[in-house]
Amino acid sequence: MMLFRSKYLLIILFTFIQFSGFGQNKQLSDYNPDIINNYIRISGETNINHFQLYQDLQRTINIHTKLMKEEDSFAVNSIIIPVSVKSFRTANNMVYRDFLELVKGHQYPFIFISIPQKEMEKILRKRNGASPEIKITLAGNEKAYEVNCQINSVSENSVFLRGMQEIKLTDFKLQPPVKSLGLIKVKNTVIITFGFNLII
Repeated sequence: MMLFRSKYLLIILFTFIQFSGFGQNKQLSDYNPDIINNYIRISGETNINHFQLYQDLQRTINIHTKLMKEEDSFAVNSIIIPVSVKSFRTANNMVYRDFLELVKGHQYPFIFISIPQKEMEKILRKRNGASPEIKITLAGNEKAYEVNCQINSVSENSVFLRGMQEIKLTDFKLQPPVKSLGLIKVKNTVIITFGFNLII
């Protein structure tokens, strides 16, 4: 009986550690002109702890908004930024594996962030304080949000766009995971923060 209890306590402790990670930050980080690499973060919490997954995208990934001009023969309707779900990192490998399982990473290997042309124009016109409608595609399901954004000039022809959005897993037909016989429950709301270098 004592052995059973000890094993049960170890399972609870291990699961607690599994969901530990970086502290959640619900604010946009301060702009740093020396660090303008593209990034995306996904933060969430359980009933006992916080966790965060992060990904620094390649510095060479720049979004050329010039391609969106009407007179350009290569005009597009929206900027689409693909984010590989397998490239996220976290403090614990089990959190990473649970994340891939949750978002059906083998079936849907990318999260897509789409900014329609008219919304990109709104961002560039209003600069700080813009709330463009940005589409997020996760696990094959798409939802549009009015995202709180800030934009900073990097050079004469480039800007750095930062945004933050609360989403609900159920918006994407995903059920928040329950672990350790129901003792640990992932909350439905998670926060996505991102920063992208735009060439204008």
